[in-house]
Amino acid sequence: MLSVKKNKKIPLVVASLSIVIVAILVLVIGIGNFSFESQKQTDSLFYTNKQKYKIGDSVFISATRIPFDERGYVYFIDPNGEIFHKIFYDGSKKSSQTDYFKLESIVIDDCNSCNLVGTWKMEYNVLNGKYYKIKTFEVMQ
Repeated sequence: MLSVKKNKKIPLVVASLSIVIVAILVLVIGIGNFSFESQKQTDSLFYTNKQKYKIGDSVFISATRIPFDERGYVYFIDPNGEIFHKIFYDGSKKSSQTDYFKLESIVIDDCNSCNLVGTWKMEYNVLNGKYYKIKTFEVMQ
């Protein structure tokens, strides 16, 4: 009759492998989420230096890695829907670009800076290339 010896190392090896597999899955899922978050943050070609501004601040804008075959305009639209500032970009001429504008307005009646306070939009008028999501930023009194 054959005798079967129980190997006490097998459950230990299985448990260790299970822990390693779970650790690898957590790492892979974590990296997957990280790259998704990074991709969400690159939905725009141009970026402002802040998300919140005050009247009198300068809004600094930059773009890096403009694709060679992309060109168009990015418009900065005030809370009243008026174009306050625009930038032309052409990746065949420059792969990076910076610009700025100052948040100042003309005094109209008794309302100083009324048209500047609120949510602003960065919208693209793409002449050639990829369409980008509308970005927003806030201007406070």
